[in-house]
Amino acid sequence: MSPSPLRKLFYATLSILLVLVTIEALPRVGGWLVLRATGSAGAVPHGDLRILCTGDSYTYGMGTAPNLYSWPRQLERLIRERNPELSVAVRNAGVPGRSSGEILNELAQQLDETRPQIVCVLVGLNNYWKFDRPLRDTPSWLDPLRSDLRRLRAYRVLHWMLTQILPSSWMQGASRLPDASSTPPSREQTLAERVARDARGGGAAGGAPERRAGRAMEQNRGGESGMIQGLRGPRDYGEAVRDKLYRAVNEQLREDFEVMADQIEATGAELVLLTYPEGRSPTETVKIEVGARRDLVVADLRPAFSEAKQRVGRAALISPDGSHPSGAGYSVVAACAYAAVREAGMRLGPPVALAPPPESSPRTPDYESPESRAELDRWIRYGRRHADIRTSMDYALMLADAGLIDEAIGSMESFHQKVEAHNLASRVLAGLYRRAGRLQDERRHCERMIAVDPAFDFYRKRIAELDSLEASGR
Repeated sequence: MSPSPLRKLFYATLSILLVLVTIEALPRVGGWLVLRATGSAGAVPHGDLRILCTGDSYTYGMGTAPNLYSWPRQLERLIRERNPELSVAVRNAGVPGRSSGEILNELAQQLDETRPQIVCVLVGLNNYWKFDRPLRDTPSWLDPLRSDLRRLRAYRVLHWMLTQILPSSWMQGASRLPDASSTPPSREQTLAERVARDARGGGAAGGAPERRAGRAMEQNRGGESGMIQGLRGPRDYGEAVRDKLYRAVNEQLREDFEVMADQIEATGAELVLLTYPEGRSPTETVKIEVGARRDLVVADLRPAFSEAKQRVGRAALISPDGSHPSGAGYSVVAACAYAAVREAGMRLGPPVALAPPPESSPRTPDYESPESRAELDRWIRYGRRHADIRTSMDYALMLADAGLIDEAIGSMESFHQKVEAHNLASRVLAGLYRRAGRLQDERRHCERMIAVDPAFDFYRKRIAELDSLEASGR
């Protein structure tokens, strides 16, 4: 006699529960036995230091070989060199293009996965061109449940399986942002639309300002290839609207940093905020304000970076894209981050005492090492399969950082011919021409870009700089 459907359902449910319990129990029991055998069950092994570094492209390491010479990787090497008795692990969770809201969306999961004692955050600039999309997803009532479930091994296995099958699920919640290129605009007004309407004194339709605002909003939804349009977007609204927009974004930054501090403090970890290495971004004022109010460690990179530029020149510290550091530039960032991590370590309970920080003298990456050559080869193989803008820019800037400037130009020219003319690739290509001394090629390139978009003044400024260089050389 066959079992009834209800009994079959009971046995199936019981089998699934037993499998999940086994998946959860085996690694936990195994880990407990190992810790017990080493005499450290229930405690963090003596001397261990776990650091989570999160942020945008400046944390990711754009401008150099990210897996080798980003500042988190160089920070890890510095700690090991100066503290050989210490077991240290540094996770680089930086992703190019991230805003503070996107970092905050993923922070809870990263804290659960990494269990860091120190969290370093370098983010903020992308908030000013991502003004057209929500800076943070709306919290869900399921978020507390997800936070508890993320601690279970069985949940992580099931989560991975579902994400391979479905584009999104209830298990992901606010931790994954919608793709900008495929998600329709929200029915709610965006931050930029609200600020623009408020500055006009009402919501009247029509007119040149409204048309410019609408055009800018459409341009800024283009994803990575439209990023450069996003960078110019606020200017399309006019000076007064841009100032109000920036004030609104700064307020969002303050709120995001405050929530980050709350989440990190709740885990017993220390938060370190890092400024950008140069420039006068409004984000720096926000970070210093929040740091002073919350008694956080703030690593102001600008003085050390300015001193290093006086020693070796800006070209040695900045990649040809004109903004991201080179491998040598990231070494200065790493030295400053080391000093900040040392200060944060003394606040831990029990404190982690690191050796005094090194001098902030730039370190030139060794691209002749077998490790570096293998990394370049890996990027060549990857680039052949994934001809997207970020991969192509990463690889070209990596080649330039390794001194292979002609190869970098050839790689970027090849990619530039396959895609729309006006994007970040064109800006990087202009910088590569300048770095190689091919000023006439840069002039012709800038003239082509002006023909594509006469309203964008970036390339006009480049041509003015070229005229100045030619005049001074006469």
